[in-house]
Formats: sequence, C-alpha cells, structure tokens
Amino acid sequence: MYDIITANLLYTAAKEVGLDPQWLTDYGLFSITYQGKTLYFFYSTSYLNDELSSYLAKNKHVTRTILDQHSLPNIPYCLPQSLEEAREFLLEHKKIIAKPTLGSHSQNIRLIALPDRLNEIDLNSSLLEKFIEGEEYRVLVLQDKPIAFHQKFYTTPINDPEKVKRISYPKEKWNQEMVNLSLRCMKILGLKFGCVDFMIDKEGKIFILEINSAPGLLRFEQPDQGPKVKIATMFLKETLKKFDLT
Repeated sequence: MYDIITANLLYTAAKEVGLDPQWLTDYGLFSITYQGKTLYFFYSTSYLNDELSSYLAKNKHVTRTILDQHSLPNIPYCLPQSLEEAREFLLEHKKIIAKPTLGSHSQNIRLIALPDRLNEIDLNSSLLEKFIEGEEYRVLVLQDKPIAFHQKFYTTPINDPEKVKRISYPKEKWNQEMVNLSLRCMKILGLKFGCVDFMIDKEGKIFILEINSAPGLLRFEQPDQGPKVKIATMFLKETLKKFDLT
C-alpha cells in the first residue's frame, strides 16, 4: 500500500510543477518528458542513487559488513552457515531478530527467543541480529542534507509497518549524533537519497538499524505529529536537476 501511495504522491507533485505525467501501469510506474528525455518513476526508486549504491543498502549483510569496516555503531549480527551456528548466536544473545537478507518494508521479520523457532526460517536467505529493545528513529537525507527526523512507535517490537506511528521533530530537537551518522552512512554507500534508521537502547547507546535507499514518502508528508515535509516535490525537483540542460 505504501509504495502505491508514494507513487501517487510523486505523480501529483509532477502535475503540480507543470509536467505531464503518464501512468504506464496500475502498480506505480509513470513517465514524464523533460528536456527531450523520457524519465521513469517507480515508487521512490531513484535516478539519484546508482545501482551499486542501492544494492549495498538493500542487502542487509552487505550493509552490516560495510558498517563494520568503517567502525560505525553496528548491531551484532550473524549470517549463519549452519543451524548450529544460528543456535550459538541465539545462545549468546538470548533474543534475536531473523530478517530476509534482501527483504524490505519490515516483511517476514521474526523475533526468536527459543531454539526450535530457528527451524521456521530459511537460513540460506536470512540475517540474524541481536534484538535490541529501545527507541527507534529515522533520518531522511536528500543530496547530502538532512531533511527530516522522526521517531517511530510500534505496539510491539515487531509489527505491521502500516500500524507504526511517527512523530516528526523540528530541527532544534534533532539528535545531532544520529544526523551526523546518517550523513556519513549515505556518503560511504554513495547514496544521494534515503533514510537511516537507528535504535537507542535503554542505556542510551546508539545502533544503526538499517539503511533504506527507496523509503516510502507518505509518513514524511503526513506524520502523526510534528512538522510535515513536502518530500515528493523535493525528490522530484532534485531528480530533474540531473537532466537539466540549462
């Protein structure tokens, strides 16, 4: 649902700035003609991010490996080569998260506290991470600039992304350490648009939870509380600059 809404937001933004967008499918693909070129928009997948940068962010194990290389605040993780290795990781951390290595939108994520639950997941395509309880935040970055800072609330630690609540904070209340980490992560991966998610544990320690190269736009335009950001228009205008011949 969120991807379709994102596509609709971008389509509307294109109309508002005087372009003539044309739907090509009923699941999020439309085109515009700009400076003699046909440009395509598919949800928030972007011309701003190159293919390699997008993949580095999408593959969760690759992202964790790169975060380790740069000594960034990583969550302990394991790409298990066997069920025994997965059990040892669970024994060490007591409670873990299993997520698809190439998953998105919080789908097929499992909270595991008992060894028998490991039999329910496909270890060949799953990344295991230590479960960290705390507060979750998201920083939106566009063209090397922080655009929005959100706090996310779930009714349970693992939940349907459609039920998450978001509070948007004004700039004077942004956590500057998280903002700086976001800018660094984006630069390291070569991303020009995306979000960095964080978890702050009960002791106040910051962990990088995830990097998203094609986040949904709705909740920035319509947070449950706090400042709204017209990110669809901003995203569209920055994309068009890449093809501006003037």
